[in-house]
Amino acid sequence: RVDLIRFWARRVRRLLPNATLTLLTTLALGLLVIPIFMRRDVARDVTMSALQISNFHFTSRAVDYFRQDDPQSPLLHFWSLAVEEQFYILWPMLLAGLCIAVGRRASLFARVLLVTIVAASFVAMLHAMTISQPMAFFHSWSRAWQLGIGGLLAAAVTIGIGTRGTGTSEVPGVTGITHALGWVGLVAILVAIHFYAPTMSYPGWPAVVPTLGSAAMIAAIALAPARPWSVTAPLSAPLLLWFGARSYSWYLWHWPILILAEMAYPNIGGVRALGALAALVIASAVYAYIEDPIRRGQQLMAAPNRTVLAGLASILLVVVAAAAFSKATASRDAEANRRDTRWRASAADIGAVYADKCHLDVEVTQQPDCEYGVVSGKRRVVLFGDSHAAQWFSAVQKAARDEGWSFRSWTKSSCPSIDIKMWYPPRRAHYHECDTWREAVMSKLTGVDRPDIVIVSNLMNYTDWLERPDAPGKLLNMVETLASTRDGLQRVLDRLVRAGVTVVVVRDTPRMIRSIGTCYVRGGGSACDLPRHRALQNRLDVEAAGAFPATGKVNVLDLTEQICDAQVCRVEQNGEPIWRDSHHLRSSFALKQSDYLRRLLVQTR
Repeated sequence: RVDLIRFWARRVRRLLPNATLTLLTTLALGLLVIPIFMRRDVARDVTMSALQISNFHFTSRAVDYFRQDDPQSPLLHFWSLAVEEQFYILWPMLLAGLCIAVGRRASLFARVLLVTIVAASFVAMLHAMTISQPMAFFHSWSRAWQLGIGGLLAAAVTIGIGTRGTGTSEVPGVTGITHALGWVGLVAILVAIHFYAPTMSYPGWPAVVPTLGSAAMIAAIALAPARPWSVTAPLSAPLLLWFGARSYSWYLWHWPILILAEMAYPNIGGVRALGALAALVIASAVYAYIEDPIRRGQQLMAAPNRTVLAGLASILLVVVAAAAFSKATASRDAEANRRDTRWRASAADIGAVYADKCHLDVEVTQQPDCEYGVVSGKRRVVLFGDSHAAQWFSAVQKAARDEGWSFRSWTKSSCPSIDIKMWYPPRRAHYHECDTWREAVMSKLTGVDRPDIVIVSNLMNYTDWLERPDAPGKLLNMVETLASTRDGLQRVLDRLVRAGVTVVVVRDTPRMIRSIGTCYVRGGGSACDLPRHRALQNRLDVEAAGAFPATGKVNVLDLTEQICDAQVCRVEQNGEPIWRDSHHLRSSFALKQSDYLRRLLVQTR
């Protein structure tokens, strides 16, 4: 039979108490650790997690270019719990509807429906992988096939146990095959753990291996009697059982502790290992004194209606607490509030090129004209590159306008004006849109209507972002990446020079600490500065330009001295931050450097 309230009450007792405590504790610790400018986002993450829809919420975050430099959400791991809870809510309601509609035939119809859902979800997942890997990874519909296999397994195991219970004798050959199936399942899981790389496009077809491996193990354990040589034996070791009992609790607590510890102590090595151990201690205590007692409480088991209401009340409590957290500010620290306001303004100072849609997002390949400066100007300049080129937009625009030049801005996120094969980690896929866009722009720059000057600027360290030309899905190591980047830029410069175009290479900006925003809001000053030799990671663009004869066709503009002094690269100048994240300058600071670009235009008259 289907008893929705009683089923949901069991789920509430099993899952919500520990999850609720995790969310509330994250908010409490966040008041001490999370900087003010991040609190609204974390509050939203907590709310989405409490409402069991965080998987949809995190889908957009996974491909948001402007968020890649932010610290990871302490609630990111709640996405999988959301998928699970959505299954627990929707599938029982579907079963109840079947019972009402078809009566005693509901069991058969449920199996047919489940097979249909598994097939449709699997196809949908494969299709989603061709559009957006985060969508396929986070969305319930592209994960339903895995849960559905569990449902089919439950139905099959129930039939198997029922048959065995009618007196059918055990068949040695069949039992041996079942035990072997269990070991095959365990091996499949271990293969996925060991061989699946972070660059793999997942879920996709690779998800079949651990999913069916898990199903095979469960089937073998459920259907075949335990033997010393069966897969049950190693999995029944006391230590593994101890961890298994606490695995849900440890899963809940490990990620918030790791992320909050990194926020609190960003420069201490080994903080993650210590955080993982601390999370295990906390998770064990919560399991012993909260999770397990509530789960097995007789009073709650006898009152499923009140249990469900208590679960809804706990969700409401978390939502209210998250709203209060979002509004919490360090009102007693006026200077911290001022720094927070300054950093928010700096992080949002990205320039008109983004608002005009002239800096292209990852998915876009069609470059609009985006003409600025003096449209009727006889001389023309083009800005070409990734977001490290786009950060100079305001400076080039002013220089072009002052000198009467026509200016076009052709830039694209994470797509450098370098002849390299890009991999896009947020999607775990080849960045084919970059190839298409870059070649289209190069054809314009070297064609009949070519400009007088092309200003090139790029991020010059795309480690873990470059794909091996001869091995799709395999990435270059750091040394290979740097060499490939330098050589790829030389090829682009050579192609532009042979077309008769003058090129200006703007040296890449320094790279500051990743937690620069958090550091600045907490106190700023020298604690956020970085020694010059660490911030200036390489001179690959300067080296690539230096490979050409000194004929004036390839020039280098190095603005490092405007950003750094002789010893350090600073986070602020004259009391204002000059960065919007760890490696992009704010637009208003770049604008102040327009005279240097104007002089270059004058020199080419």
